[in-house]
Amino acid sequence: MTWYSKAAAVVLFVGTFALAFWLGVQWDQAYKGGLAAGGITESDSPRPTDRIQYVAPNLLLGPNSDAATGNFVVGFNGQPVYTYAKGVNCTGQCAAEWIPYTIAPADKAAALTAIEAPLTGAAGTVAWGDGSLQVTYDGKPLYFYAGDKPGSAPKGVSSSWSLVSYVSPAHPAEPAITKQGTGTVAINKPASIGGVLIAVTGLEQDSRCPAGVYCIQAGTVSVSATVNGSENQFVFTLGKTQTVGSSVITLTGVAPEKNSKVTIAPSDYRFTFSVVAK
Repeated sequence: MTWYSKAAAVVLFVGTFALAFWLGVQWDQAYKGGLAAGGITESDSPRPTDRIQYVAPNLLLGPNSDAATGNFVVGFNGQPVYTYAKGVNCTGQCAAEWIPYTIAPADKAAALTAIEAPLTGAAGTVAWGDGSLQVTYDGKPLYFYAGDKPGSAPKGVSSSWSLVSYVSPAHPAEPAITKQGTGTVAINKPASIGGVLIAVTGLEQDSRCPAGVYCIQAGTVSVSATVNGSENQFVFTLGKTQTVGSSVITLTGVAPEKNSKVTIAPSDYRFTFSVVAK
């Protein structure tokens, strides 16, 4: 092959590579342009992780307060709920910090009545992008702030974000005596029950006799948990009461039923507690 034949081959190879690269860039721009033209961007598309979903049968909304903030409303997980002053939905990158409070459609009917006094507003829903329903209070969509923790003071108040407040009754009828409730908690998913925030942190034991098996002893279930955001770990055993502060707390039920052929994953356990004022 002569030197000019070799040069022609090199020019042909470089030209082919450059054409393929240019076509790839044009296709990528056209694809992204098509998304933008349709009014949707990858950052604005709601994702299932961009929300916190209510866990039945806990309270949907309940009261809380502290000396610095006053009265404010919390969700089923004990965290404060907020409304957005700009009056538009918070999606995409916004929803990574301000997380929509949602309900599965199947839980809507029961959840909207699970509101604890003295809250007097109306709970409702609006459609959320992933097929679930966003919780509203007096018509305003509710959000959680990613920087808040259950049992801690709210940190998300700003010119654009407000807590949902409520007015305490002028003459409450013995609140320390009537405060009580029953609710279900999953591991690492805190819930407010009768005004007491219970967070189950782990399963200590499940020695229940499996269904269909003859056992000499019935066995029991014990879990470790924190109460009202305290760092102290308490161990609750099925059927036994324990006094924590001004509350008497009892682990009254465990689901699902134990089966010798199926191993229950920690995330599938549901623990039912009753809380009564001491």
